[in-house]
Amino acid sequence: MFEREPSKRAVPVAALLLVLGVASWTAWSPAPGGVRRTAMRPGAPGAVDTVARDTTRARIVNETDYTMRIDLLPSSGARRYLGTIVGFDSASYVLADYQMGPTRTIRFVAHPVGGPGDIPSGEIYVGPGETVEWRIRPPLPFRGTR
Repeated sequence: MFEREPSKRAVPVAALLLVLGVASWTAWSPAPGGVRRTAMRPGAPGAVDTVARDTTRARIVNETDYTMRIDLLPSSGARRYLGTIVGFDSASYVLADYQMGPTRTIRFVAHPVGGPGDIPSGEIYVGPGETVEWRIRPPLPFRGTR
């Protein structure tokens, strides 16, 4: 029958695949100093914690069935968006010094997506390196007297 000649494109294609493989490995390998960037959200199982120990963090636990938009409200500034947490889930956030302002007194505000009103936390003083946890609890059902 017919005998096929080897493709002249096979070598460049193999070289291209090798270069792409090395480039993708380099992009996910740890950077100098042990810092690694990861596509996972902080606090997710398997996520690499790359934040220094003296960094201020916030852990917010949503104990309602609403998806909540979480904002940070420093005492000396405007509301800043932190993230969104689905119902019955939690998330961790790193709070930079500029987000907290000079007094380091903050409040969190949760807003149910598609729902009315805000759910504010009380004022919280956050020292350097501290981790703050705020639990968003569902409101107690109203039970009138009969």
